[in-house]
Order: sequence, then C-alpha cells, then structure tokens
Amino acid sequence: MKHQKKVLIFDFDGTIADSFKIFLQTLNLITDNKYDVSKSNITALKKMTMPQIIKKLNIKRWKLPFLVLKGRKQLSKKIEFVKPFSGMEQTISTLHKNGHIMYILSSNDATAINKFLQKHQMAKYFSNVYGNAGLLSKAKAINKLIKKEHLTKSNCIYIGDEMRDVEASNKADIAVISVDWGFSDGDALRSINKNVVSSQKELINLINSKKSVNSQD
Repeated sequence: MKHQKKVLIFDFDGTIADSFKIFLQTLNLITDNKYDVSKSNITALKKMTMPQIIKKLNIKRWKLPFLVLKGRKQLSKKIEFVKPFSGMEQTISTLHKNGHIMYILSSNDATAINKFLQKHQMAKYFSNVYGNAGLLSKAKAINKLIKKEHLTKSNCIYIGDEMRDVEASNKADIAVISVDWGFSDGDALRSINKNVVSSQKELINLINSKKSVNSQD
C-alpha cells in the first residue's frame, strides 16, 4: 500500500525511550531529594501541565535553567542504561520503510540521544536530531527546526507523550499525535488532543491513514 509521505517529529523521553525511572533518579540526585516524587504524587503530576507541575513541586522559575542543565548532564551519563520501549525499533523501521521523513526534537541532550540511537540501530532512520529544547519553549524549537530543514507545516506531525507537546504543537500550528505510554496520563492527553494512541500499531496506522491528523479539527 502506498502511503502519503509525512514529516514525523518525535519527542524522545517517554515516546521512544523508556527513561522515566532514570529521570526520577536524576531528579532526586540533582535536587538532593528535595521534591516529592512519591508514587501518589507522580500520579497527580501525570495529569498536570508543565507550569502546574512546576508550581506543584514548588520549583522556583529562576532555578529551572540550572536544574535542566544539571539534569541533562546526569541523564547523559546514564543514557547507556536507557532502553527503547519494546518494539520501538521495528516501529521506527516500519515508518521509515513507509517513506516518512523523521526527526527527533527533545529537551534532552542531542549527543546522548545520538548515542542511544546508535546503540539500538535506529540512527539511520532519522534525518537529524535536535536537542536542548526548553521545557517551556518547545513551540519555538519546533518552528526553528521547520525553518532550518525547509519543511512545510501542513505535512508535519509532532509525536510526543506530554501535555506540553500538544500545547507546543498547537502553538507552532502543526498536527500532533499523543502516545499514552509515556509521562502524561492518557485521559489528561485525550482532554486536549483527539489523536491519542495506546499502542505502536495504532501509531503506525494513524500516521499511514489518509485521515487528517490535526488537533485543531
């Protein structure tokens, strides 16, 4: 079956990489266990937007750049322990065979992401990797990627696991698909995005369908 070629911009953590446990370990390490990341609190955080999470954890805005930078360095050191979600290598391979052009845009470090992709034989499928996107400025990073790669917004789809991915994609005026196997709660994602998938098979089928993938419809 011939599929319409699309440009797929993937988030990394929680979408391709199952890195949540490493993230929590890193958060505790860089903050000396200052913030409440107990199981009950994590459940609540999964239903919140990024500004709400920052407020809930009582993180001072001026501390964010420092924490993000420190966190990236620590995550980079642990990237060898991060694994892709089961079946992800085959999913990425299938999408590539279907003719789609793929990028990664993440708040994580690009060098660490490239190491991960090389280790798991996925590097050859991605045209480029963009890292260090700001926690609260992903829309700006999306627009920068699109401009640099000379892409057409109407042909682009962002794929991510967080509510902020939906918000950033809407702000950048591109389509977005949410996956519910990452950080944000599935019901919370469905409350702001009609295109939420629960399996990699669903993701492939939605991307390859002739249906218009647009969260604004």
